[in-house]
Amino acid sequence: MQFEKNIEVDATAERTLAYMADFSRLPEWEPTVTRVTQTAGDGPGVGAAYNVTMRFAGNTLHARYRCDRLNDDEVRFQVDGDDFHGIDHIRVSSRGSGALINYWAEIIPQGSLGKLLMPASYLVMQWNNAKLTRNLKKRLAAS
Repeated sequence: MQFEKNIEVDATAERTLAYMADFSRLPEWEPTVTRVTQTAGDGPGVGAAYNVTMRFAGNTLHARYRCDRLNDDEVRFQVDGDDFHGIDHIRVSSRGSGALINYWAEIIPQGSLGKLLMPASYLVMQWNNAKLTRNLKKRLAAS
C-alpha cells in the first residue's frame, strides 16, 4: 500500500525539514504514534534509529525506523515492524514564504496479521491523513 500527501506549511523549508527529520518529535504530528525512543545516533541524521510504538486499526504495533538518507531537501527512513516493512520518504521545498512537504510512504505487509490488517489500513490512513495535515500545520506555524 502506498500513501502520498502534499502539505503546504507556514515555515521555511529548512525549519520544516529539521522538524520532520527529528523523529523524536513524531508523536507531535503523526496521530497513530504513541511513543518514540531513539536507539542509535545522537539526534537526527543518517544512521539514527528509533523504536516507534503506534496504535493502528485497533492494534498496538512496534516498528524500528532507521534514517538512511538526509540532505538539504529530504529525509528517508527504512521501517521494519512486527507485521510490515516500509519506507517513509519526506521531501521539502520552498513555496512562497513557506514550504511544501511531499510525504510518501509505502507499507508492505508481512505475516498473517499484516495481511489481515491491510484492507482496514486504507480507511485508517484516510482518517490519519487529515489529522496529520492539521498537526503539521499547527506545529510548524508555532515553532
